[in-house]
Amino acid sequence: MSEISERTLLTEKPNVFLYALEATRLPFLSLFALVLILGLMFRIRTDQLPVEVMVRIVLVLYGGGCFLFFWYVALLARNIELLVTDKRVAVRLTIFGYSRDKISIPLSLIEGIETRTYNGHYGSVYFTRFDPTTDFPPRSSAKLTTRTDCASFWLSMPLSSPPLTGFYGFKNFEAFANLVSQAQRRLWGRA
Repeated sequence: MSEISERTLLTEKPNVFLYALEATRLPFLSLFALVLILGLMFRIRTDQLPVEVMVRIVLVLYGGGCFLFFWYVALLARNIELLVTDKRVAVRLTIFGYSRDKISIPLSLIEGIETRTYNGHYGSVYFTRFDPTTDFPPRSSAKLTTRTDCASFWLSMPLSSPPLTGFYGFKNFEAFANLVSQAQRRLWGRA
């Protein structure tokens, strides 16, 4: 759990639909690739089923799996809070009154902050994390980058290597990012 001296500076609830869309994007693409590979392997081994029947089976399995997974994530997103404290940034999941931090990033390990907007109202905040195995810890506050192009939802989400840690689909995303940057500056003594 968190220390007693930790203060919560901001708590946000994500938009359930936007959070579920963004959180399921990579699993959907991975599942699609897996279904294609399995379909091709099955087609090579057996020539008894016509291609049209195989395509229908694959689409029904893929569509059904994606539909169920999307709604599972959407139900979880109803119980998620995104929070900024004076020491860390976290995603808190509360189910049946029991809270657990699923993602918790100490402010001292954030190297970069990037915001993306889907339209004028909703956006996401992504963090580049310090990797203790390859880097020395950062000794300055993170660079805040804002990307405000209003491209389609799928194009506004970043793909990067190493992957960014994201806080998805909520209204006050700019205030969230600015608060993280300010809290980090206070942490380094540069308020």
